[in-house]
Amino acid sequence: MRTIRRITLKLNKAKWQALNELAKRYASEKDRHLLVYNSDQQFAQSVSERKQRDSLVANKYVNPNGLQARMWKMAHKDAYETVSRQWSAIAESLRSRVKKVWSDSQKHYAFWLLKSPLRQAQLTCGFADVPTHFGISNADQQPVRNYLRRTSRRQRGRRPRVKIARSMAFDACMYEIVTHNGRQYIKIMGLKPR
Repeated sequence: MRTIRRITLKLNKAKWQALNELAKRYASEKDRHLLVYNSDQQFAQSVSERKQRDSLVANKYVNPNGLQARMWKMAHKDAYETVSRQWSAIAESLRSRVKKVWSDSQKHYAFWLLKSPLRQAQLTCGFADVPTHFGISNADQQPVRNYLRRTSRRQRGRRPRVKIARSMAFDACMYEIVTHNGRQYIKIMGLKPR
């Protein structure tokens, strides 16, 4: 993904208020989904963000923040990825702590568990995956699981939440850049369709 920073002209008062309102509603929606995914159990049961989102759509999810469908889906994805990044950061800090006294198969198992945020969440909840592509005895798995579970719980700390409503995520279908009289403008999806 590429980020481009641009200097903008000041928005008029109505546009600025509309943008602030959109950011507040997006933040509220993202925080709503963060509360769900911050539960280790809930994150561990979610196979993917896409399946969770499809489940919400199938159950006729009504967005309480008045966002258009594409916008609340983006907030949902943003929340899932935020929690996933927290698990990845924990895994990164734990990789250096993999015990030197463990056998090669135990180290392999530890790194395999730490490779996936979903596996980490499952491990923390007490139902760790068993690998099918390499062998490791249950006796060798147990100390690895116990150590990683205990350390992950300590490392997890405070769960991510939205504190300030100052950013939103847009995909390519949610904005358009247009040029008028030699000046570029960006049109973004708002609260009202079209």
